[in-house]
Amino acid sequence: MTDHAQKALMVSPAVMTRAERQRNNLARDIPEDVANAMVTSYTESAATVMSFTDNTKSYTITINDNRMTACTCLDFERSHALCKHMYLLHRVKRTCLLDMRINQTMESTASQESVMDEETDQEHAIQEAIRSLQAEVNSFATQANRATPAMFSFNTLSTLIRIREQVRSLSSTLYDAEIPNQSNRHQNRF
Repeated sequence: MTDHAQKALMVSPAVMTRAERQRNNLARDIPEDVANAMVTSYTESAATVMSFTDNTKSYTITINDNRMTACTCLDFERSHALCKHMYLLHRVKRTCLLDMRINQTMESTASQESVMDEETDQEHAIQEAIRSLQAEVNSFATQANRATPAMFSFNTLSTLIRIREQVRSLSSTLYDAEIPNQSNRHQNRF
C-alpha cells in the first residue's frame, strides 16, 4: 500500500514485534506436508491446529468473517498477540491475520458504543419513570386537594395518617436518589 493510500485510509503498515517474527518463523520452518497435516479441521467459524511440541494437544482458533480472532493456546491467552498456530493456519489456509492491536481497538470502540447505547436507554427509562411519577403525583394531589373532613369518617383517620407518612417517606427516598449536587448540599462548616 502506498504512503498516500495508507494516510487516506488511516492505516499504518504492520510492523512485527520480535516475538511475532519468532512465531511466524516457527510456522514457516515446518515442512509443507507437516504444516497441512497439523490443521486437523477447518470451518468458517473455527479451525483446529495441533500443538507444535505435543502431538496429543491441539488448539482451537476462532474465525470471524475469514479473520482469526483468538486461539486457545497459552501464548495467545497471555499476550493476545498473533500466535504460531495462527501463523500456521494463515500459511496453510490463507485465513486473514487480523492484527490483534487493531482487533482490540475495534472491540474497545464497540464496547464504548454499547455503553453509550445503554446510557441512552437508561436516560430514556429515567425520563419515562419521571413522567409517570409526575402523573401519579398530580393525580394524588388532585384527590388530596379535593378532600374535605366531610368525605371521611373518624375510622379512616389512621388511613389518612398512614398515607401522609408514606408520602413523606417516598419524598425522602426520591430526594436521596437524586445525584448529589455539591453546590446545593455543601455544608458550611465555618
